[in-house]
Amino acid sequence: GSTNVVGCPTPGCEMYFEVEQRVKQRCDCTSCGRSFCARCQAQPHHVACECDELPGLTAQWMAWLREGHEAHQRTEKARADEYKREKKEYLQEKRKFEKENKEKLSRYD
Repeated sequence: GSTNVVGCPTPGCEMYFEVEQRVKQRCDCTSCGRSFCARCQAQPHHVACECDELPGLTAQWMAWLREGHEAHQRTEKARADEYKREKKEYLQEKRKFEKENKEKLSRYD
């Protein structure tokens, strides 16, 4: 097979690698320690998608970090608040039941 030379895309790193083919494969730079894709040179190396899918997925991820994370945090806070409210109601009902039960049992003493 033909060999290709790819350079590490880390700024300031001057390491080069010889690869069998210029395909999606992981390169681990022994100079700077970062991984990258031999085909598109994305850092870190991407496993779950093809090179041409990466820009769109990266844009979606960045949008989620900006907007979706805050919405997620609001949703989780609302769930936690609801749980606390339900727990408080449960404990009040439990105490009421235990008090009533104790009063009923005391009649038989």
